[in-house]
Formats: sequence, C-alpha cells, structure tokens
Amino acid sequence: VITANNGSECLVSLCRGLPDFLITDIYMPRMSGKDLCLAIEEQFPQRAFPIVVMTSRTELEHRGWTRDIDNLEFMEKPVSVRRLVSRREQLERQSYAQLRRYLRQGLLDRRTHARLEELLRLREQIQEEKRRLQKLEQERQKFSALVNKTDAAIFVSDPQGTITWANPIMSRRFSD
Repeated sequence: VITANNGSECLVSLCRGLPDFLITDIYMPRMSGKDLCLAIEEQFPQRAFPIVVMTSRTELEHRGWTRDIDNLEFMEKPVSVRRLVSRREQLERQSYAQLRRYLRQGLLDRRTHARLEELLRLREQIQEEKRRLQKLEQERQKFSALVNKTDAAIFVSDPQGTITWANPIMSRRFSD
C-alpha cells in the first residue's frame, strides 16, 4: 500500500510505478481527485489499473468529466470495506480484460508484453489455487459436520500418542 497526501504526490508516486488499484477522494489539497484522474488519463493512456473516486457528492453533474476515462468508478461515502473489496474485484476483472485487448492489438512493447503474459499466467494459477482451497474448505466442513454428529469416539494423536484432537463424543468420555 502506497499513500499520498494529495493528488500531486500521488502523480509523482505513479511515475515510480503503477499500482494494481487506486483509491482517491474527489476533494484533496493541491490537486483534486478530478484533476488527478484527468492527469493520469493523459500521462498513462494505456493504464489498466482501476480508479475508485470516493465522494459525498451524488449529483450527476459532478461526474460528467469521467465519461472518457476507462476503469473509473465513483463510490459514495461512507464506503463499506466489503463493498469496496467487491467492487475492486469487479474492476480488476475489467482491467485484465483491457490488458488482454492491448496484447491482441499489439499496443505494448516486447518487454511489457512478456511481463504481462507472465502476470496473466500467474493470475490464472492464483485463481485456480483459490478454487482448490475453497473446495478443500467445503470438504473439511462436510467432514467436520459428519465427525461431530457421529456416536463414535474419534480422535487424532501425534507420534508420541498425545491426543491432539477429539470429536465431542470422545471429549465427553474423557471428561466423565
């Protein structure tokens, strides 16, 4: 996580490296969120990272400037963490789709192209690992429910014979 106190600092920080995701407020000192977004669009026209602009202003007239900026989302304050994470995931999917379009259109130099292909490959591996872990967790929950409902005493012990886990029936038998 990289923080900036205002839009100008954020723009300088972006010159050192682009983020995966950017959150800004519309009202900031020195350079507003609006000016920051317009500067990012001008200086990084092929950026793929999503931008979330937080604001308490809900009127559409305050959002008209965003029409030509890809991958930008307004979120009204107060913003819940759950909603922000959910929206970030949606915007991330859109960003990867945009990056794939850049690849197909040949808009990236060779080095960036190779790095992006590697990034996309790693992202797929991470997604597959998440699916595998979710499936394992579902299986663990099923097993745990089955073991906890059985009338049999079940336990797990370490190589020295110390019981490290016991289901409720086994626990009751030892406590009696």
